[in-house]
Amino acid sequence: MTNKYPVHIVASGGFVLNSKNQVLMLKSPRYDDWEFPGGQIEESETIPHGLEREILEETGIIVKTKSLIGVYSNIRTPSIVMLDFLCEYVSGNPQPSNESSDVKWVNQEDVLKIGKT
Repeated sequence: MTNKYPVHIVASGGFVLNSKNQVLMLKSPRYDDWEFPGGQIEESETIPHGLEREILEETGIIVKTKSLIGVYSNIRTPSIVMLDFLCEYVSGNPQPSNESSDVKWVNQEDVLKIGKT
């Protein structure tokens, strides 16, 4: 008899603020939509370290993970548990990668509008 355990992908997203209170956003080439940086956490890393790695890979920005601001999950297959964190900007300039077609700092009041431009 084989034990079946639930399988969830653990992912994390970052709400990154700079000293001007602007939010870091990236345009996903997969969905052609603007989103917060983040991604899947690897088995060998902590959630904060994985988030910091994902943000650096996607945007060229170095951050420090600060506090948990939300936990979300879906019921699709594969199941994903998403942990979102407030992150502090440390250094770097926004630059696209193979995981982002555009990266930029966005004024907080424009975050909800950016997907409509």
